[in-house]
Amino acid sequence: MKVRNVQELQDIFNTSLSKAKNKEIIIENELKQIDVFLHTQGSNNYRKEIINLIAEHDNLNPNFDRINWLYFTKGDFDTFHRYYDDYLIQEIESPLPVYEFNNEISQEEINGFFEEIKRIRKQAIELAKYTIWLKALKSTNNSKPQKKNNTLSQKQKLLALHYLGLDFRKQDYIKSAKVLQEIYGHHFEDSRKLMPMLYDTNNSLKTSDNLRSVLNLFKSIGFTDAVEDIQKDLDNCTNNS
Repeated sequence: MKVRNVQELQDIFNTSLSKAKNKEIIIENELKQIDVFLHTQGSNNYRKEIINLIAEHDNLNPNFDRINWLYFTKGDFDTFHRYYDDYLIQEIESPLPVYEFNNEISQEEINGFFEEIKRIRKQAIELAKYTIWLKALKSTNNSKPQKKNNTLSQKQKLLALHYLGLDFRKQDYIKSAKVLQEIYGHHFEDSRKLMPMLYDTNNSLKTSDNLRSVLNLFKSIGFTDAVEDIQKDLDNCTNNS
C-alpha cells in the first residue's frame, strides 16, 4: 500500500462530511478513529465505510487503496507514533534516525529497511497534518457567533433611529410601525403610539435615561456627529430637570 497523504484523507472525509446534517458528530467520530488507530496499533485500519465510500464515488482518486485506511507497519508502531507526535505537537518533520549495521546485512536489506522507515515516517506526518486539520475544522464548526443582548428599550430604539436621521413625520406612522415590527419585533401599535412623542413639545421620549443609553451606543460605535446631537439634548434635558 502507498502512503495516504493529507489531501487524500481530506477528500475522503469531505465526501462523507458533505452528506451529514450533524457535521460535529462526523468530525468527532473521525478524531476518535485516529485515537483508536494510535492506541491499538492500527486495529481499525480496515474501515468498511471508507472502502464503500471510495467504491461509490468516481471523483475520488482511483489510486486510493481500497483495503486499508492508512499505511503503517505494525511491527514498528513506536516509530510511527514518534513521528506523529513530533509533528502534531511541534509541527516538526523529524529526520530519519541514524543506524549502524553489521557486515552481515546486505546493502539491499539496508535500502529496503530505510524505504520502509521513510514510508512510516511519511504516513505518520500526513496523519498528524490531517489531525490538525480536523481539530481546526471542529473548532470552526463549533464556533457560533454569540448573540448580543439587546439592552435598548423600544423607546430608546426609536430615539436611535431618530438620531440616525429617520424622520417619521414624513411617513405614514402605521405603515412605518409595521415595518419596525418586522425589524425588531415590537408590536406595531406600540411603535405607532410612540412615534409622535419624538416630536411633541414635551420631548416625552428624550428622558435622561433614554438619552444616556442611546449616547453610550453611538459612542461605542464612534458615531461622532450623532454623539454631539445626543449630548446637546442630554445637556438640555439635565438643565431643565
